[in-house]
Amino acid sequence: MRVFRNRRLNYEKIIELLNYLIKKKFVAEDTSIKDFKPIFRGAELEEPTKVNWVGSISSLHFFISTLIDKNLVEVKHNQHWNICANLFLWDGKPINAGQLNNNRNLRETVKKILEEAIEILRQTNTTRN
Repeated sequence: MRVFRNRRLNYEKIIELLNYLIKKKFVAEDTSIKDFKPIFRGAELEEPTKVNWVGSISSLHFFISTLIDKNLVEVKHNQHWNICANLFLWDGKPINAGQLNNNRNLRETVKKILEEAIEILRQTNTTRN
């Protein structure tokens, strides 16, 4: 299964991002770094544990789109929504690429919180495992 390829993301920053997303109630509290980190590792996964996104589906759309726009992750052949659907649940339920692609309405306050989360990853350009 494909995942997002990273742009030299620092392991500590991935942990910090996960903690921030949990604190701001975008990701379920029981999400472990073991489950979250593979999203950004860039390697093929046989059967990843899906991360439970508990924010709105529009917020997940914005989060992934912004990661790609800021060149923090990349995908080949415009497959980002398919990859996302394979890596995330939405409020404990499976999602599909169509749901993600068609959800763009998001309050500015929520966008700002997610932009702050993404800025955590932008604070570094080194890789650690």
